[in-house]
Amino acid sequence: MPKLAIVVALLLLTWSGRAEATRRALVIGENLGLSPDVPLRFAEDDATALAATLEAVGAVPREEVALLTGVDLARVRASLRGLASRSQPGDELIFFFSGHGGPDGVHVDGQVWSWSEVRADLESVPGRLLVTFFDACFSGALLTPKGLTRESPLVVSVVPLGGHGRYLITSSGANELSYESGLIHGSPFAEALRSGLRGAADANGDGNVTLPELYDYVYRRTFSATVAAPSGPQHPVESVQLVSAGEVVLVELHRLATAPVRGSANLGRCYVLDRDASRVLAAIERPSEQVFVPPAEYVVKCVKPDQVLVARATLGGAPATLDGLHYTPESPTVEIAKGAAPVSVSHFSVALGGVSTETGGMILVGYQGGSRDLLFSGEAGITWTGEALFAAGAAIQVPWWKLGGTSFVLGLEAAATVRERPTDVALGGGSFVEIESPRVVGCLRGFARLDLLATHSVNGGALGATLVGSAGVEIGP
Repeated sequence: MPKLAIVVALLLLTWSGRAEATRRALVIGENLGLSPDVPLRFAEDDATALAATLEAVGAVPREEVALLTGVDLARVRASLRGLASRSQPGDELIFFFSGHGGPDGVHVDGQVWSWSEVRADLESVPGRLLVTFFDACFSGALLTPKGLTRESPLVVSVVPLGGHGRYLITSSGANELSYESGLIHGSPFAEALRSGLRGAADANGDGNVTLPELYDYVYRRTFSATVAAPSGPQHPVESVQLVSAGEVVLVELHRLATAPVRGSANLGRCYVLDRDASRVLAAIERPSEQVFVPPAEYVVKCVKPDQVLVARATLGGAPATLDGLHYTPESPTVEIAKGAAPVSVSHFSVALGGVSTETGGMILVGYQGGSRDLLFSGEAGITWTGEALFAAGAAIQVPWWKLGGTSFVLGLEAAATVRERPTDVALGGGSFVEIESPRVVGCLRGFARLDLLATHSVNGGALGATLVGSAGVEIGP
């Protein structure tokens, strides 16, 4: 009898600790890596969308979700330390990171967060349960022999308390790239994670999304979405270090105050986007799958091998399937490697500066387009005294420039200058250098540029040299 009393007391104490536990989430996205890394387009958006999903499905209370985007490495590590200081031994913690990665570690705004440092920082966070999702190239390095040890769940108890320990899912293997897609405006891994949390991962239909179900779903969806990628598909990897006493439930779907949306047998993989078609909220591939989204107007895109079908509909207020929507065709887009391939560049610039052939200042406007490997640019300017300057050229980004998160551009250009009094047109060419900052705010980034031109007057004048210095902001994605 005393032994039974002790067992009951221990169970009560454990259950009490579980009931009072707080579930928190720290979600981080950073588009910028090291200077040679092509800036990502969707890492910060993926983080924002995942934070919203965790709140929407009740996985984490709204007040306990911390979202950080566009931050440097010092802020990332400080946020983890802050999470550790607030956490109690009985708490449950979810950590998500999306950004650049390499064999050496995570690349965060010009700095390297080595894989060994990542492991140490994560292990320093106390809590009954830590669930980590890493969406970065080579993130499977966290699970190499020098990293965490892969283990299987231990003995399962009939007491439904949920597991405790550490659980890690990486978006790719130790020697694999991760990808992001223009079609879904994000990474396949992050999209699969959001869809799974919204109900698509509930394989047994019991109304709960558990950790094993979520991993199985994310693995299958990420692999199939990247099977045709240039370097081969991604293989999300898990590390399980759980002492299990019942399954870890991340989402209880029956508690959601929304109606399910079911898939179709004929439409292929369908994506549910927000009304502006700017963000993928969930994906459905099979008739047996369902997702939960708040009642609102959405855009649905269904992808077949030869076409993309698009429809607009109000979903979430009542049970619905995707078959009855009115679809129109749309041109398909393609996936690109996450940081492994050049992306298109298109931005305008406005600058103030000075030109050596005139006194006073100068205002210039310009445009750059192309890829990170080869840029084409044009600019026009006018001085306070009426001299006009027109230039067009091509440039490359120097790969070895690694000062902070800045980039260094070298280019050649052709130019023309025009004097009004007396009217004189000079033609010539030269070179320019430009230093660009990572960002100022939002879609703005600062730059400084120096143009050195050799010119010859069409009216028969002598050769001359023109030096133009300017600084301003670039506006673009």
